[in-house]
Amino acid sequence: MKDFADEAYGTIILAHQTVTSGSFEDPQVKKFLHPSMVEFLQEKRERLLRSYSPSHLITWTKHSPAPEAGKKGKQAQPEKELEIVAMRAAPFDQGGTVVQIAVRFKSLQSLEIRDERGLLVFGSHSKPQPIMEVSLEPILIALSFNGLLSLLLLYLSQYFVFQKRMGQTDQSFRLLQQVDEDTKPDCLPV
Repeated sequence: MKDFADEAYGTIILAHQTVTSGSFEDPQVKKFLHPSMVEFLQEKRERLLRSYSPSHLITWTKHSPAPEAGKKGKQAQPEKELEIVAMRAAPFDQGGTVVQIAVRFKSLQSLEIRDERGLLVFGSHSKPQPIMEVSLEPILIALSFNGLLSLLLLYLSQYFVFQKRMGQTDQSFRLLQQVDEDTKPDCLPV
């Protein structure tokens, strides 16, 4: 399972970077992302770009988790960023068996949006934000207090579902879908 976890971790990072870079034709994208996921990410990028000027530079970054203090000043074990929450295998036509694995991804991330002068744009966050998986589109709530404008970033819990057809020459799991649910998914119907 460690091989899958490493591959899933890298694929989730790739998906986020693809939204901000727009490099949907990259060979890695074609190998590790299911076509329906690529379409979903393209729509997500279009919504993001409509919110800002085409001259703005958008950068997504995943940050290393901050060390937590444990009992008596000792460092606690860092919390897992990637956790498998559901698995299933199901027959699929004469093509064999489909395996699906759902994961939850919890991490520190930032989405920086800068204008052509290099200044941070309203709605951008350059400091890491703890999120339980991952939306590049935080819900922004603008608050005005004594004439100062503040932003509150809220994130939704999301899960990722990976799928692999057994017996294929390519043995990689492909990122199939993001599932926006509060409860863990039982994977998706085949």
